[in-house]
Amino acid sequence: MRWLGQGCLRKKNCDIYYSCHPERHEFGCGFVVGARLRRRVSHFLPINERLATIRITAKFFNISLICAHAPTEEKDDVTKDAFYAELDRAYGRCPSHDIKILLGDFNAKVGREDIFGATVGQFSLHETTSSNGLRLIGFAAAHNMVVRSTGFRHLDIHKASWLSPDRLTRNQIDHVVIDARHASNVLDVRSCRGPNIDSDHYLVAAKIRTRLCVAKVARRGLLRKLDIGKLQSQRTRDAFSTQVTGLLSRATPTPEDISNMWALISHSLRTSAEEVIGFQRTPKRNPWYDQECRDATAAKDAAYGRTLQAGATRAVVEVYRSRRRDEKRLFRRKKREQERRECESIESSRDRNEARNFYQRVKRLTQGFKTGGVACKDDDGNLITDAEIVLRLWRDHFSSLLAGSGHDDYGEYDPQTPIYGTDVDVPTPSHAEVKDAIQRLKNNKSAGADGLPAELFKAAGDMLVGSMHKLISKIWLTESMPDDWNHSMICPILKKGDATLRTNYRGISLLPVAYKVLTSVLCENLKPHAEALIGPYQCGFRPGKSTIDQIFTLRQILEKSYENQIDTYHLFVDYKAAFDSPRRDRLYAAMSELGIPAKLIRLCMMTLSNTISSVR
Repeated sequence: MRWLGQGCLRKKNCDIYYSCHPERHEFGCGFVVGARLRRRVSHFLPINERLATIRITAKFFNISLICAHAPTEEKDDVTKDAFYAELDRAYGRCPSHDIKILLGDFNAKVGREDIFGATVGQFSLHETTSSNGLRLIGFAAAHNMVVRSTGFRHLDIHKASWLSPDRLTRNQIDHVVIDARHASNVLDVRSCRGPNIDSDHYLVAAKIRTRLCVAKVARRGLLRKLDIGKLQSQRTRDAFSTQVTGLLSRATPTPEDISNMWALISHSLRTSAEEVIGFQRTPKRNPWYDQECRDATAAKDAAYGRTLQAGATRAVVEVYRSRRRDEKRLFRRKKREQERRECESIESSRDRNEARNFYQRVKRLTQGFKTGGVACKDDDGNLITDAEIVLRLWRDHFSSLLAGSGHDDYGEYDPQTPIYGTDVDVPTPSHAEVKDAIQRLKNNKSAGADGLPAELFKAAGDMLVGSMHKLISKIWLTESMPDDWNHSMICPILKKGDATLRTNYRGISLLPVAYKVLTSVLCENLKPHAEALIGPYQCGFRPGKSTIDQIFTLRQILEKSYENQIDTYHLFVDYKAAFDSPRRDRLYAAMSELGIPAKLIRLCMMTLSNTISSVR
């Protein structure tokens, strides 16, 4: 496992916990936990590229597993001493009442000397112990452990775990070591030569008797994305619009309650989208892997099986090596052909001015494989991999980030303080305003918690616009909105640096699109009042102005000052998380002091009150 860094990669059928070198693809260790056991992993501690520990929850005794990759015999004593010192510290960090098991490549040949009888079994492959073997035995004896991989009677071919390149030398250097008290729990240890993993090591299987506790599985609904790309076809758009119009027109009349009105709109959009466009399909991971590749792999595996038979000659081994070379050449050729087709497709997207598709494909082609996952570090720097604990850590992080200190130089704010604004009549939004707000929605943006993207609202037709106009008018009059619109999903986006540190992420809140329509209408009503108050010094986020003019002016000042040898002093202020935790009560008070109509202030308060956020 020669990846980079450390963490947890969640797959469909397993979780991969890895601890590798931070910069180089060398060494590395880890654990592959099946889907049935993933809920029983209570702790994972990556130490370095040679050591990692994982803890499994059991019924009577929890199990602490230490995966090790020891230095070879050729390494100097300093490297070996450092490894076993770190191994001793890893062992000491394991709870004393746990069943502790060491497993991995110790590069140690353990002999059958009588002097080691209390620590080593009688059925080792080797007669004498090597230097690394003495170190392993010494470590096991010091911690009252036994080398259980040497305690079972097997054929020599089922004891060897390493095969030399010339296929003449076989050694037993991968071991399973367990506490002497629980040694009887290991029922069998043997090498498995059958699996062809293209390595000079054989897989070592250990059968351990234990009783695992029942883990409660929290079932969560899968976030399935709608296939929005199909709406680019006019025929599909017309079918979708017709379906939505039919559902809205055939709906049973209900009292004009805000929640009922929104439930009807969301149900019509979701049902029509599922029937007309459906959901996105997961793309094939390796499209280049075809039947020709499968045949080459099957031929290689068959040749490998013949090398395991008794009396295998050099010619048989050479046939296997030839099949393996042929497979690698075929895979490289298939990958190059796939990359060439991908580059041609990218070039075609560029020629058609499909900028988004072009950059997406370039990014996907250049970034390569990334070991993402659910792991993150807690406040003490420990790597946490349990999904429930990780979500709790993210919840606490964003709670503290978004809550703010709650204090400022103006003292505490009394929430009962009435909001005063200008008594200006603010008319109910018109049908045209709502339609324009829907058309201003940006495409290719993630949907909120309801899973309804902007493309559905824009393609649904005039019937939906009328329903949204009625809903927003009702909200405008009653100054209350559906409870679903108060829910936002926070999606952490990595900025740079260590992917396991929560401080290296920025949170993006995914809001319901219908809520965006309402706030867009509200923003258009606020703009005339804001434009009359903002001075000419503000150029950002204003129509007809840009910060480019200010940058040009600053450059002119610097150039003239440099020519005339005049000192200039510039102060740049960047507030950390400035917009993450604003005092909303102060915002309302400021709007009141600036003369914003009271109706608009109350509507802003409605959109920012009783909000709920969840981390995706």
